[in-house]
Amino acid sequence: MDRVHFDSRVIPCPRGLHRATYGRLVRDLRRVEGQLAMLSWRPLRPQLRHRLETQFRHRLLRIRERLGVEPSRLPGRQWVRVGGAAAFLHVSTRTLCRWTNQGKIACHRAWWRGHRYFHRQELRRAQARRRV
Repeated sequence: MDRVHFDSRVIPCPRGLHRATYGRLVRDLRRVEGQLAMLSWRPLRPQLRHRLETQFRHRLLRIRERLGVEPSRLPGRQWVRVGGAAAFLHVSTRTLCRWTNQGKIACHRAWWRGHRYFHRQELRRAQARRRV
């Protein structure tokens, strides 16, 4: 397993992640953290500073989730649509729909258009089953 020393912490390469992708993510992590640190020195309007800080923090969160440093978080709602549930489980929306058709994960179907809604607890159960 490859490892990169980043500041005082070691970020191991997650299983299944290509070595080149891992290197790119670590470089992006360093670059975005540097940009966020340098943002305090730039003369900006407060609204623009807040917008850029939020953008950099969200980008850092996505990179850290991909590297496995921070776990994925569920949205604050009880019921989540297919896109949010697929992003949480790190699968495609088609895979998630296939799993519901096979009975691997339960969902609620809206009667008016057939949209699928997943409960937070069901998503946590599915995530725990995938880790085993």
